[in-house]
Amino acid sequence: SDVCSSDLRPQIDVPPPAPPSRLRPFLVLGGLAVAAAAAVVWFVAGPNPCRDATFRSDAFGYCVVVPDGWVESPSRFGNGAVLDGFSPSDGSASILVEAVDLADGTDVEAWATRVRGRDGEAGLTPGEVFPTTLAGLPARTWDITSESADGTRFRTREIVVVRDGIGWRIVLNETQAGFETAAASLDDLLASWRFA
Repeated sequence: SDVCSSDLRPQIDVPPPAPPSRLRPFLVLGGLAVAAAAAVVWFVAGPNPCRDATFRSDAFGYCVVVPDGWVESPSRFGNGAVLDGFSPSDGSASILVEAVDLADGTDVEAWATRVRGRDGEAGLTPGEVFPTTLAGLPARTWDITSESADGTRFRTREIVVVRDGIGWRIVLNETQAGFETAAASLDDLLASWRFA
């Protein structure tokens, strides 16, 4: 009974803690360098939708590759509105782009109806509506033909799309004679379209 209970316990040798590895600072610095390199790669090659674009619209939130032979040329209207515009350096065609805030819940069908209504108010008769896509979103397109006072026939193609409560309208105007060539350039522009 004179024996302490601590004398009955087996003795355990506890080794002293190992000194930190001499490689530890290098491993930490190496890990930081790898993380920094990954961040740079992500910034340079990451999800930048406008990386290959030749035109970015800060006003309307999109970017495109301007077709060969075309130049960006803003269009100003009497009411002070400035729309993005593109035109060939040696032709009469033009592509105009505008975007407007829409009421909550306005979808592409309602936006198309509204734009077509504006066409009608301007004395134009929009043709049949066709479904299409723009940057992976559902869109609508139609053509309009008209004639000037001097007898020149014109053709217009309109494309509308809705994204995040904003409605875009893209319009190609050209004479009937040059329309197919201009429409091919419009197709190239639309194929490169990305929302910024």
